Amino acid sequence: MKSVTDRMAELKIIPVVTLEDPEDAVPLASALIGGGIPAAEVTFRTEGAYQSIQAISKAFPDMLVGAGTVLNPAQVDSAAEAGAKFIVSPGLDPETVLYCQKIGIPIFPGCVTAGEIQKAIGLGLSVLKFFPAEQSGGLGALKALSAPFTQIRWMPTGGINLNNIGTYLSFPKILACGGSYMVGKADIRAKNWDKITELCRQTVRLIQDKPESGEPVSPAAGLSGKKAYDFVALGESLMRLSSAPDQRISGGGSFTACIGGSELNVCSGMARLGCKSGFITCLPGNEIGKFALHEIQRMGVSRELISIDSEKDARLGVYYSEGGAAPRKPKVVYDRSHSSAGKLDLSFLPQSVYSDTKIFHTTGITLALPPVRKTAVEAIKRFHAGGALISFDVNFRANLWDEQTARQVLTEIFPYVDILFISEESCRRMFQKTGTLREIMKSFAAEFNIRIVATSARKVISEKEHAWNSTVYSAEKDEFFTGTPYSPISVADRIGSGDAFDAGVLYGLLACQSERKMIDYGNAMAALKCTVPGDLPDFDKEDVEQLMELHKSNDQSEMIR
Repeated sequence: MKSVTDRMAELKIIPVVTLEDPEDAVPLASALIGGGIPAAEVTFRTEGAYQSIQAISKAFPDMLVGAGTVLNPAQVDSAAEAGAKFIVSPGLDPETVLYCQKIGIPIFPGCVTAGEIQKAIGLGLSVLKFFPAEQSGGLGALKALSAPFTQIRWMPTGGINLNNIGTYLSFPKILACGGSYMVGKADIRAKNWDKITELCRQTVRLIQDKPESGEPVSPAAGLSGKKAYDFVALGESLMRLSSAPDQRISGGGSFTACIGGSELNVCSGMARLGCKSGFITCLPGNEIGKFALHEIQRMGVSRELISIDSEKDARLGVYYSEGGAAPRKPKVVYDRSHSSAGKLDLSFLPQSVYSDTKIFHTTGITLALPPVRKTAVEAIKRFHAGGALISFDVNFRANLWDEQTARQVLTEIFPYVDILFISEESCRRMFQKTGTLREIMKSFAAEFNIRIVATSARKVISEKEHAWNSTVYSAEKDEFFTGTPYSPISVADRIGSGDAFDAGVLYGLLACQSERKMIDYGNAMAALKCTVPGDLPDFDKEDVEQLMELHKSNDQSEMIR
């Protein structure tokens, strides 16, 4: 005979039901069974709870029925007498746990802090309820708590719905989810049994597309099927003013203007490779904003997710760049305070975008800006809850924030991240990691449950000549992938090459679901971008794939004829 936890693991969803009228108990149970979910957690906070559990247990003795919101041993006795097969409590009460263990009925108490989990482990528990799940930080918080408590399996409840249940179940530490969305009080009062059955069927269909609990999840999970956006990024669009070649910024003279910005560069790269891409930002409603918008659209990026700042003080952030000449290094100076991007909020976005996007991307450059940080973190959480894969490039800039602040902020969002781009320098300096680069990459995957960790290696032979290669680690396969270096690369403009690399890696994941293709496209995009002036990757998929073929064949011809 299967245990309660075994049956929960098979079902993966336990409807959380509040029954006010015991007459509704059997019809509701019938609707749940008809929808493919023969289980219910009946909350023990209504007068009809005892009779409801009793009626369901009598009519459907094989149904997995439990009592929720149980607060003390007296309620345990009452629930067990009614026929409850398991007990769920909102918090950890040692007296109630010990009593359940004494009479032999499984109990799943709610725990949301490390201290509560340690007490639960001391009581011999191995399956805990995470409640209220979304209000307590969602899957990101759950992943963070799971890192030091690897023996615990979870039943998150609170805020679970059709939009995020698949994302929750992709985490192997989750035994099952608790949800009330298919058994709403209004539908029960109105006796909408057919609607409840259909919501259960939708849930079952969604769950059946997910791997069994405990199986590793492919980083490409959620990338199949049609969605409105293949890729969405959030960040600031900037005006770049570049001094003349070999001239100093401080020397004045003429400057060349172009539009760029890390997230926009990645978004543009994805669009040029043929992906439906959207960019979340706020642009000033003046001529400078129009210039930026024109360049964004020229790259093929959708304008649907861009808001316009119509205030008189609206401005586009600016940065100045100065080329290097050995031994003088290249230099960047930011002038982006009080820009329109700081006014960005998410209220103008359609709610559907969070569940209708395959990959969401942002970077540490955006999180370094206090006016945008809260909005960017909220976007990460919303896209994560909606089922998008979260891509994040650490992109540390010492002239924007200090290492200690960066480490604290980024560590908090890493549990939400699926694909991490990070340099070896950031690993060792900001995160104070030691060991080989490969050991460090694996440590990020293990500590934060990150699926893909990518790092690039640029070798500066001279200011005008670079070499490029990269490494990708797949946590699912526990395997490293690297490519054949591009060397030498004649550098017209190094800025944006790291962003082009990100775009290539993400395209290889999205289009090919192949780590090898992630390396091939990433390296080719980075090398090609070094040869193109400006921030934006002003080339297309044909250019990239042609370079990939030439690199593979080691073609030495002088010209493409």
